Amino acid sequence: RTSNNIPYIIDRTTVIVAHRLTTIQNADYIYVLDHGCVLEQGTHSLLMEIENGKYRNMFNIQQIEIQADRQDEIYPTQQEIIEDKQQMMDKEEHSASIIVNQV
Repeated sequence: RTSNNIPYIIDRTTVIVAHRLTTIQNADYIYVLDHGCVLEQGTHSLLMEIENGKYRNMFNIQQIEIQADRQDEIYPTQQEIIEDKQQMMDKEEHSASIIVNQV
């Protein structure tokens, strides 16, 4: 559906309110607002060049969070390891009791 609407978007201004900054990093122009005031404005590249800039800090924090989420998906937590070991022990106990009962 979206691709059908693209011709209607040409030569128009679109305002996007985004919390996930990767959504807008390819926008032509970005305004960073804080309590209704414009703090910074420019392209993603220009905003990333501002040392201690609000946009740059928020973008970097989100990238760290994304990487942490990916790591959580790849590597099990300590609790997950404990739960997996407990399940394996429970299965071993159940298997041992079945063997004993079969004799």
